[in-house]
This record gives sequence, C-alpha cells and structure tokens, in this order.
Amino acid sequence: MTWQSLCQQCGGPLSPPMGQELGPEPPPAPRKLPKVYVQRVRWTQNIATMVGPGFVVVGLLFAIPMIVNKLWLPLLAPGFFVLGGVSMFRYG
Repeated sequence: MTWQSLCQQCGGPLSPPMGQELGPEPPPAPRKLPKVYVQRVRWTQNIATMVGPGFVVVGLLFAIPMIVNKLWLPLLAPGFFVLGGVSMFRYG
C-alpha cells in the first residue's frame, strides 16, 4: 500500500508522511514496567494505598483505649477498621 494524495485544489500532491515504516518487534510478554511508573501507580495514583494508613491510625486511636480498659467485645469494631486499612494499603 502506498500513500496517495487525493487533494486536487491545494497546490499539488503531498509528500508521504514521515515515519510510516514499521518499528521493531516488541519484547515478549510479560514486559518489565519502568520502576518510576510502578512507583507512581502504586503510591500516588492509588487511593486505597493513600487512605489505608488513615484507617489504621483512626482504628488504633479507638482500639488502644479499649485494650487498656480490657473491653474485648467492642474492640471488634476498631479491629475491623484497622484490618480494612491494612488490607487497603497492602492490596490497594
């Protein structure tokens, strides 16, 4: 297939656009991602990774007084909060 200009009113045929050759073959999958991209996606563009530590801190603020006062059953609520924050940070 060759480049063919269909323009008859603009002053003549156009030259073929630059860079129409095929590039090199891509490497086989799985491809190694650049470290900067991986860090950016993992730490700054992942809302779960950024919010998870906040859940852990808030859960611990509620859990520590309950542990000190030996309130074991109500400790489940902040315990789930801490567990959710750790999970969001780990798997986010």
